[in-house]
Parts: sequence; structure tokens; C-alpha cells
Amino acid sequence: MAIRRSREHALARPNPLYPTFTASQCAIESLLKIWDEDIVRAARSVVARERSLSDDAADECAQAARVALARIAHRADKVGPSYLRRVIQNAVRDEARRERRTYGGIPMDKTTAEVAAEAAAEDPDDAISRVIQWTAALPDRLQEVYDLLYVRGYSQRAAAAVMNVSQPRVAQLHRDLLARGKAELSLWAA
Repeated sequence: MAIRRSREHALARPNPLYPTFTASQCAIESLLKIWDEDIVRAARSVVARERSLSDDAADECAQAARVALARIAHRADKVGPSYLRRVIQNAVRDEARRERRTYGGIPMDKTTAEVAAEAAAEDPDDAISRVIQWTAALPDRLQEVYDLLYVRGYSQRAAAAVMNVSQPRVAQLHRDLLARGKAELSLWAA
């Protein structure tokens, strides 16, 4: 008859593959040294799957995971390696999502300013006419946001008052406007 061991006994037994942390060993630096390979591997894996992320995204994701791990360093001796690995994976995924949202899923080999400068250098009148055509093709709400924020120079709060909507709604419309503008610029650069 096999002897059943309790769950507490199994958890208390040290695993040679994963170091256990005592309160004195749980310094942030040692924790990061131990888990740095896993952090870098997770960051590279996520960025390799997401082709729309920039080259620096792996470094950004790894740094976000290091910060997340440092935040829970005081609890590292109370949790297992699977929890720490999950913290790393979640931090990397969250940062990748943030990067995707920032760049709108567009590969940013060139900055928006570089693309705009190249378009203007070819023929300034052509670039201006493209912008006019692009803004004319926008939905009415986005045209209004463009006019209030960029032509008249209103703040989002002032634009919200003029449009009779909340400031977060203006911010949402502004993000939509920027995403459309970046997508249009990427088409111009192609």
C-alpha cells in the first residue's frame, strides 16, 4: 500500500530545480538574477508572436516583468515558482498589449514625424491635399474632434464642453483619430 503524503508535506519539501527563498535571500537583486532567463525568454516569445511590435518591445516587456517581480519580492518566499512564472507571463503580456495599443498594431520602423516629413518633402502641396482629403473622409464626430483639438487648439476638456460629451469620450475619439492617422501614414509610406 502506497503511503499518501499530505499536500503541505509536498509543498514543504525543497525542489532542487527551483530554489526556495527565505526572508533574507528574498532581496530583489537575487530574485531578478534567478528569474532573469525566464523573463527574457518570455519577452522574446511574446514579441516573436506579435509581428506588429517594435524591435525594442522585447526589452520593454522584460523590464515590465522585472518591475512586477520586484513588487512581489517581499512575498517570494511564500509563493511557489509557478506563481512567480505567472507574474512574469502576465506582466509581459500586459506590456505587449500596451505596446500594441500605443502603436495601433502598426510596425513602427519609422516614426510618424519621419513619414510625415518624407511625404511633405516630395511635394508639400500634395501632402496638404492628402491631409485635407483624409480629414474630409472622416466621420463627422472625428472631424469635429480634429477641428477642435488641432485647428482651434482646444484642450480635451474644452472640446468636451463644446461637443456636449464627457472628457473621456473626447479622449476615446482622439485615440481613434490618432489610430486612423497612423494607419493612413503607414499607407502613404508604402
